[in-house]
Amino acid sequence: MITLRDWNSKSVLESLGVSTNNVIVTADPAFGLEASTVNISSICEIKSDEKYCIISVRPWKFSDTEFEQKIAEICDYTIKKYGIVPLFLPMQQSFDSAISNNISEKLKTINGKILTEPLTIEQILGIINNAEFVIGMRLHTLIYSASVGVPVIGLVYDPKVGAFMDDVSQLYKQNVENIDISVVCGYIDEIIQSRDKISASLANIAETAKENARLNAKIAIDML
Repeated sequence: MITLRDWNSKSVLESLGVSTNNVIVTADPAFGLEASTVNISSICEIKSDEKYCIISVRPWKFSDTEFEQKIAEICDYTIKKYGIVPLFLPMQQSFDSAISNNISEKLKTINGKILTEPLTIEQILGIINNAEFVIGMRLHTLIYSASVGVPVIGLVYDPKVGAFMDDVSQLYKQNVENIDISVVCGYIDEIIQSRDKISASLANIAETAKENARLNAKIAIDML
């Protein structure tokens, strides 16, 4: 028995000649996690009444040569037009902190805000839950965002990121090899204008994904 978290993976197995009679597409187990209540001002410099978005990036050898500068300009656009503060979330501190700091230092509008404290997954979910939207490269940042119904823009560096965005029916994505600032800023405009609708759609998708995630454990127990 094989369980997979996206339909693209099943297509890959079929292309390799693997029999898919006992293959079931479920969902990533992370969809089964619950967000905890978080006082954002107690762990970073975001005020309790301040709107913020999450920026979660990672170093990647094939990224746009101006990747850091372009993300900084996108953040400045968000601050100037909507007053939404970018909060950098390094999902893997040892890998992601440096690039987050580099982008933060390139901001022209404000000093960047970066989450540096060790956090539980439930706390991360709680922080994302109160964000206006998420711009993310790390797959699990996108999963966490979708699971709590927060609109997401996917920065695709690996096929798994694009496959996930397709599975949750989200069209806002950019290949990291060539970031188009105007396109991403357009995505942000659309999200702000239609946030409630997008969030409601994601919440419905997440509910189904949570049920499918529980299937992984059920299948394992049935086999035992």
